[in-house]
Amino acid sequence: MGFFDAISKLFGKKTHENGLDNSQMKPENKMNENFHTNGKDEPSPDIPKEVFISDETPKSSNGLERIYAFLQARYEERGYNDALTTPDNKVRDENIRQLKEELKLLIEQAKIYYNDLLSETDTEIEIQTRAGFLDLVRRLDGHRQRIEHRLKKVEEIEQGIDTEHSPFQNVKRNYEIGFSRGITDLVTNNLLNKKIE
Repeated sequence: MGFFDAISKLFGKKTHENGLDNSQMKPENKMNENFHTNGKDEPSPDIPKEVFISDETPKSSNGLERIYAFLQARYEERGYNDALTTPDNKVRDENIRQLKEELKLLIEQAKIYYNDLLSETDTEIEIQTRAGFLDLVRRLDGHRQRIEHRLKKVEEIEQGIDTEHSPFQNVKRNYEIGFSRGITDLVTNNLLNKKIE
């Protein structure tokens, strides 16, 4: 084999043991054009990107985003479905009470989360101040201010939970609207489907 044959074999068309290249092979028998070897001239398995790289957006585990997600959920639909299964105003009131308790739990989790972050940030600020890294301390101070701002928003939601203009009032109103629609549809369907003799 000459020099040019060796070069074309290295950089030219990939061939199989039988001497055929990919264009001459059936699709199921073709070599992966991007295959890699493990040093023993054996192809390494292709590993999908999903094994190592997640396409999901990271979510805050217990922060303000979770409270906002709770407040923006579809409670009208939930109320409607609850009315179809149990058309009782006592059940409606109990479900609204449970929704409020869920929100209070999320608020408590968020407060703990942000207070822990503040504590960690304060410790880091102290360490970096003693080490003399003033640029880093300024960045940490900015980070601390953002945490405090979020904690303040959480506390505002908590303090206003029983007021008329609370975001929870939207949750309650939407649930009640859905529940009323569900009862109306249930009664209407039952009446219209009855046979009149």
